[in-house]
Amino acid sequence: MVVIFDNRERAYKGWLGTYQKGFVLNVLRSRNPTFVGLHRASCLHIAEHNGPAPFTGQNYIKICHDAANALTTWAENYVGPVTRYCEDCNPPRVGHDLSFINIDPDRSDFFRPRRYRSTPLKQRKRAKTKRQFAFETLLKRIAAARKSRYIPTSFRTLDGECHLDFGALGHAVENGVVAAFDSNVIPNFVRLLKDFADDARAEVKRNERKGMISTRPGQTAFSEAIRQNYEGRCAITGCEVEQALEAAHIRVQKGVDINEPGNGILLRADIHALFDAHLFTFSPDGRHVQICRSLAGGTYDDLKNANIRRPICDPPSMENRTQHRKHFKLRMVCRR
Repeated sequence: MVVIFDNRERAYKGWLGTYQKGFVLNVLRSRNPTFVGLHRASCLHIAEHNGPAPFTGQNYIKICHDAANALTTWAENYVGPVTRYCEDCNPPRVGHDLSFINIDPDRSDFFRPRRYRSTPLKQRKRAKTKRQFAFETLLKRIAAARKSRYIPTSFRTLDGECHLDFGALGHAVENGVVAAFDSNVIPNFVRLLKDFADDARAEVKRNERKGMISTRPGQTAFSEAIRQNYEGRCAITGCEVEQALEAAHIRVQKGVDINEPGNGILLRADIHALFDAHLFTFSPDGRHVQICRSLAGGTYDDLKNANIRRPICDPPSMENRTQHRKHFKLRMVCRR
């Protein structure tokens, strides 16, 4: 269990005596992510001093645990990645496993042995090669899987530790993907810049949504049936990109999915989101689109009165269309 000592000097020293083989994070009270130090519990820097200032008072607090990896995880979630490892007590530098995103560092061109060091970074032109694009996509995948814009540069492998290719990281800095860092030392973490981190967060949300869909009972069979009925094309836009299409439920009951072909329609992902939010619905005859005022004149204005393709069988039932129109009208009334 992670223990936080804030103005608890006696309790902190008692913990050090009990867990002599444990580890301590030294963190600024302001939680400034630029100063996060890891020590062993036996380190003199966090156990003894000559001055009157307390260890857990004034500017610093201590976070303790008997496992180093638990503290590095806590730091990433609440402050920022560990920025300093004590050179005197030499705590372990925790490697990060890549198995959660199905990447094998031993077979990847973007990883190097831990002992490898590159020459200092020099000013480079913006690299737009396929390899660099793949490397930056890899960074986004790691950030999305970790749900953090901080990406560790070292990872555990079957043969020991390895780290991200230093030259590719340098190009990522020049391309505005990664924040600049000291070119003479490979950092423990690199930080994605905001725009690229936003892309990673969007990917996390997409993956979470896909996970929710895949765990709903009967969803897979329902999705396949709707795709076949609409011949793999969005009923409104005609989009044929399989990865962009989703089977939408027309009528939704709380806690129950009505997975009948007459209760589904194949829509592009962004159109599906608008449909679920009741920003548009069916016309009374079910052949055209009726949009709300908030969509008129904007990006989706071309949906107004757009034709809705009929499936080869099991078209949306009158009952389900009427239910969706009812929710659409109720939303229009509530926003007046």
